[in-house]
Amino acid sequence: MLHNRNGMESRGVSRLVNYNITIAPNRRTSMRLEPEFWAALHQIAAERGVSRDAVIAGTVANAALGERTSTVRVAVLAWAMLRADEWRVAFTNAYVLREGGQQAAVRVTYDTPDPPYDAVGT
Repeated sequence: MLHNRNGMESRGVSRLVNYNITIAPNRRTSMRLEPEFWAALHQIAAERGVSRDAVIAGTVANAALGERTSTVRVAVLAWAMLRADEWRVAFTNAYVLREGGQQAAVRVTYDTPDPPYDAVGT
């Protein structure tokens, strides 16, 4: 049985990956995220033609000190949800056209208002 530094039972090695990032001029910090979130951040950065740090800096600009990591996770989730909707709409339109039907207008709607933050996917 493994124990952490507080003597509590631990379930093993963390999957979180730590990177040092620059979120403002002369402002470096570190962030721990799952590998899947780092991969998504790299993809977002490539799509936008900016660095990974620039994506993170833009996302956490108004986040409170202890909320940066969760702000990034929520922004990546919003980006992934937008991408999933784009794929669903493209697949639906391609299926309708393949079946010889009229291309229907597919409108994507959300049950929540616009997010109060700059979602990474927008």
